[in-house]
Amino acid sequence: MNLLNEFKRHLSEGRFFDSRNRILVAVSTGVDSMTLVDLIQRLPRKQRPFIMVAHVNHHLRKQSSQEEHFLRQYCQQHELPLAVHQWQPAEHPQTGIETAARDMRYRFFAEVMGDNKLDTLVTAHHGDDLAETMLMKLTRGGQLNQLIGIADQRAFHNGRLVRPLLPFSKDTLVNYARHRNLHWYEDVTNLDLGIQRNRYRHEIIPLLKKENPQFLRHLYRYHQQLLDAVDLNEHLITERLTTMVNRAGQLELNNFATESPHFQKWILRRWLEQFPVRDLKQAQIGEIVTSLANPQKPHLVIDLPHHFQLIKDYTTVSVQKKNKVSGQPHSLSDSVVKFEHWYSLNADHQLAVAMELGFFANEQDKVMEMWLPKKQFPLRLRQWRPGDELRLRGGNHQAVRRILIDQKVPVAIRSQQKVLTLADGQILTLVGYKWSWFDRPADYLQQWVHFYVGQRHQKGEKNE
Repeated sequence: MNLLNEFKRHLSEGRFFDSRNRILVAVSTGVDSMTLVDLIQRLPRKQRPFIMVAHVNHHLRKQSSQEEHFLRQYCQQHELPLAVHQWQPAEHPQTGIETAARDMRYRFFAEVMGDNKLDTLVTAHHGDDLAETMLMKLTRGGQLNQLIGIADQRAFHNGRLVRPLLPFSKDTLVNYARHRNLHWYEDVTNLDLGIQRNRYRHEIIPLLKKENPQFLRHLYRYHQQLLDAVDLNEHLITERLTTMVNRAGQLELNNFATESPHFQKWILRRWLEQFPVRDLKQAQIGEIVTSLANPQKPHLVIDLPHHFQLIKDYTTVSVQKKNKVSGQPHSLSDSVVKFEHWYSLNADHQLAVAMELGFFANEQDKVMEMWLPKKQFPLRLRQWRPGDELRLRGGNHQAVRRILIDQKVPVAIRSQQKVLTLADGQILTLVGYKWSWFDRPADYLQQWVHFYVGQRHQKGEKNE
């Protein structure tokens, strides 16, 4: 295999990046990332983007400083701008160091992208990484979409995260690196069989490759087919669901009943997720579908996770919090929002306000860049109230109640909706739905306070 030619073809087919992009390549000095940065530099001009390199010195191994020194020399020799972050031992947690390290890396990458106006983060995940992740997910169990393993492209920060090496095996990358006389470093922790991923890497996957030398290629094709199937399924579910939910956010059983029981399970799960009700096993979803179809039970109440209840009432189904007083917002005093502090919006969502973008460690945090006059601080977080309005461009206003109705937010959860307000009481945002418009003076960049508002959706373990 001529890896460079295959790489160029894959980039063109997948539309990962080209000469118009400004990319950040994450380089650890391992063979995968050293091969990646070499391949990108060898692309023809029409495909070769602006390249910047990012490296994290984790200070976890004796050779960490040696690796950093080598990469600094490499980037200087190849005229590549380099950003390095020092993760000092004092910052290392006592437990969960792998997760903390990953979050720290992606936070650093986001900062570098923002500071240097880069639009694409490129990582060196390859076919063996994909196989390890897919097999681990298969062994652990979960939802079908988790079996996809590692996505080759997705949104990240203000741009994208791409992984153009997924079709290629580790052996292919090593052979290329040797042929090119590339220098790289081995991470000895990758040999520790006490780590689950290493057991798959060194014990399980070699056996599968022995059974079929085309194992990685076949698994990559399954990965692509799963991705297509999940995308199609998501489209169909969204399309069907719009015909089954009324303006009050209730599920209409007459329409729901026209679908097959198998598809009803998918639709029900998606509908419940918006409340948000998650963590339901497939068997539980099946039991609920069966109960909804039982004409002998026109009235039904089923307890759900996170203190929710599903209520069947003849031909409609709704979800509400336990002990909820229908139609009345919960009384909640205003909470002054502290910087760099996460506030729970509900069981699965959080919000934070920070002065630095780097505070948002999770790569999937949704972050809005903001400027406001100093007099409008502190901000406050509270539940919305009747009469609340957002300011629109041009000076008009729109009622929060109308926004929630237009967005088809279920009645059962409207009363829990939060708003973020300014010091003078004006609403900055109906969290998760809409922002107010505030006219800015010409010198706002110099005179107003610059900050960030981030939202986080806690949906379990990440697979990065």
